[in-house]
Amino acid sequence: MHRVVAIITAIASLSGTAMAQTDQSCIAFEDALAISGEINPQIEGAEAERDLARANLLATLSQNRPQVVFFAQTGQGDGRLQNNQRDNQVGIQLQQTLYNFGANKMARASAQEQVQAAEYSIAETQVRVAQETGTAYLEALRSAAIQVLTEEQEQYYLQDAMTADERLRAQAITIADASQVKASAAIATSQRIDATLVRDQALTRLALLLDFDTACTTGLSAFIYADDTEDVIERETLDSILDVAARNAASLKRAQSQIRSARATTEQNRRAGLPVISFQAFAAYEEDIDVNGPTGDFITRDRIGLNVTSQLYSGGLGKARVDDSLARLRSANSELTSARIALEDTVTRSWVRIQAQQETLKALADARINYRTQLDSIQSEYRIGTRPLGDVVQAAERYYSTASQEINTRYQYYNNLFTLRTTVFGLDE
Repeated sequence: MHRVVAIITAIASLSGTAMAQTDQSCIAFEDALAISGEINPQIEGAEAERDLARANLLATLSQNRPQVVFFAQTGQGDGRLQNNQRDNQVGIQLQQTLYNFGANKMARASAQEQVQAAEYSIAETQVRVAQETGTAYLEALRSAAIQVLTEEQEQYYLQDAMTADERLRAQAITIADASQVKASAAIATSQRIDATLVRDQALTRLALLLDFDTACTTGLSAFIYADDTEDVIERETLDSILDVAARNAASLKRAQSQIRSARATTEQNRRAGLPVISFQAFAAYEEDIDVNGPTGDFITRDRIGLNVTSQLYSGGLGKARVDDSLARLRSANSELTSARIALEDTVTRSWVRIQAQQETLKALADARINYRTQLDSIQSEYRIGTRPLGDVVQAAERYYSTASQEINTRYQYYNNLFTLRTTVFGLDE
């Protein structure tokens, strides 16, 4: 996660609506990503699954190592022990599997792939958490920019609304004009209230995700490697980007590891019924017996040899395990297909939207500038009495509507850039 900080840059402020906030309760975009990567329970859960897979691998590897058992028993009575066991004995037994037709090898391969899949799952979860946090942060920025714009809009209408009655008495405007500008001011106030609520909700959600008392965001214009990502888009085609995404995607790598694990488990289960050759040895110190029972004399016995076992019938357990592993294999293949479709869909949608939004933003920026020029011109003409107030209100509505649309589109564009970059390259690029 720390590498994310190195690829974060700043871009120009958004239409003059940036907030230069420096309060200690503010949090920067890169800090938000870093914090979410450290405290998010989804990542902790993925790391716990990785630790579980590692423990399972160690348990699997232990099957290839000698098994040493200490045994001891004692008792009293005049009856012989079952299976000709000796009473009053103590000893050590060693057993080592020598050959089982590769069943242990397949078990080890399956466990190793599960560990690898868990590692990829952590990377996948980190990307998902970063995207969730980034989206929440961008929504906080967007809603803050809209809130600033609605404040400006409210003040603009209130200036005319406060002088409407006086101008009406002077017969400089009509009753309809006065009513229209008062209504516009009231609507602007309601929009400002709604925008403030949305901004506060966005900041509250961001604070909840980060477990942080977030009162603001640092610098409304601060954002992520936009220039770098735009350069990639200009240089590459969609097909080449999809190829890069397929090579880097942790979701695909995880599914592929799960497929290999399921295949290894299937082979392991298929070989479970084959003979197993083991080495055995033991040494015991025990009370001797004869036909009459324990003699009271103690002797030392030891033995070394080979043991061959083969399961002839298990009530269908072997077949059930093979069927289970085959079902897991089909599930893993299906998950890989689903992950590939989801990846291509995410990359394609982000790519297409970015292409369209680049042109849209240029058009909206031009429209906003022209509408602002028009509004200032009409406002000047209204003040000298050559334009009615209705023209001013309509021009203001056009300008603020376009400015609001530009803000929304710009942050949708930023979010698509962020989604595309993290989906294609992850967090380490």
